[in-house]
Amino acid sequence: MCIRDRYGEHSARQMAHQLRADWVLGALTLLLAVWNVFLHMRIGALEQRARVVVPTRPSDSARLERHLTKMSEMEEMMMHEMGLMTENGVAVERADDEFNVRVPSIMVQSGDDGRTGRYETRKLTISERLRYLELKTNSRAAWGNYFDMESRMFQSVCQRKSDLAEFDPTCIQPGKRTDEVCIGLYDHHICLDGLKGSKVPGGKPCVVYDFGIREQPQFGVMMHNHFGCEVHAFDPSPISVAFYRQSQELQALKNYHFHNYGAGSRDGVVNLYEYNWGQVGIIQEPAYVNASNCNNGNCQIVYPGSDQKKFALDVKTLPAIMRELGHKYIDVIKVDVEGSEYTLMESMFDELGCPPCDQFTVEWHHFSNDPRYGAGSSPELNSLVTLMHRCGFRQFHHHLEGGWPTGEDKYIEMHMHNVRYNIVSFKKIQDHKYGFARPGKR
Repeated sequence: MCIRDRYGEHSARQMAHQLRADWVLGALTLLLAVWNVFLHMRIGALEQRARVVVPTRPSDSARLERHLTKMSEMEEMMMHEMGLMTENGVAVERADDEFNVRVPSIMVQSGDDGRTGRYETRKLTISERLRYLELKTNSRAAWGNYFDMESRMFQSVCQRKSDLAEFDPTCIQPGKRTDEVCIGLYDHHICLDGLKGSKVPGGKPCVVYDFGIREQPQFGVMMHNHFGCEVHAFDPSPISVAFYRQSQELQALKNYHFHNYGAGSRDGVVNLYEYNWGQVGIIQEPAYVNASNCNNGNCQIVYPGSDQKKFALDVKTLPAIMRELGHKYIDVIKVDVEGSEYTLMESMFDELGCPPCDQFTVEWHHFSNDPRYGAGSSPELNSLVTLMHRCGFRQFHHHLEGGWPTGEDKYIEMHMHNVRYNIVSFKKIQDHKYGFARPGKR
């Protein structure tokens, strides 16, 4: 037999061996998928039975609890088996690589109504992870009942909303709206229905997280002064750090705390870039072709990033911040962080399941429109708003349906033609069984 024939025979054996390994892996995956469906049908039936059947004897409850425990153990075993892969026909275990993509988890429900204390989490089951993935991908593609989740409003959930300027005497002038007097100082709306801080008769202590203050801390200051909330403000911008150090007024507030780090998708140091109004943002300006400066078919390439200042600044995830400050629930979270809202919220959904708060107000930066539907349908925002809805939150305010486009010509030059902004607010009206349940009614 010639060398070529031997090589061909060896390659054929290798191919046959690989095909057998692939077939075994495919069969195992199919079997586990079927087993997963069966387990969840059984678990669902048992849970339904637990809800509708009142045990007549203590032994009935104990037997049902044993069944549920057994089902959970079997599912955990299946999740472990899903981590088994084949290599040369031999099963080997590969650990989840969370360097970039997290394995999602959720907060475990708390039985008390306190805002402080430790919280626990658990990993999502396989079926929960599949549904989570489905919610993110289908909503981003507008493949669902509503292609405009970004802009869907539920104004009836809040009878009285406020940007808090009404409580600032310097913003009140006859014949003028407060936002005409205090321009840009009170951009975020909250719902006043049922919001009773410690300074309101019959109220309770409240906790507010204020992400992004620049030199305009009015939102957090008003939540502190008017409602008596414990306020934590976060901003790593050099301009904000210097502003706080020079502000004797802020430092004199008893329960107002400034933290010189930002919010992000991981804990550590990240590069943030020079942004407008002395702030820092997450967006790095890309190189672009200057079409107005061409010679013989060759155009100038501009590198704006070479002149854009870069800052290595500390950031932390929302779960890490809550652990550090000893909080397990927040009344109001405000986010205005020049593009980092996406990483903050993605980490929040991955690690906590749902926002651990009653109200969430955020300024969206740099989002695009779906060209099929135009204003009100953004792939990036459809996904996040769908997850907010899944967690029992409803959007009761937006500054403008579909947001407003940037007026800076540099983005046009960089071929970033669809850079938009908006400010929106959500209120939690119900708890989701796969999300964090609020500790108590306010």
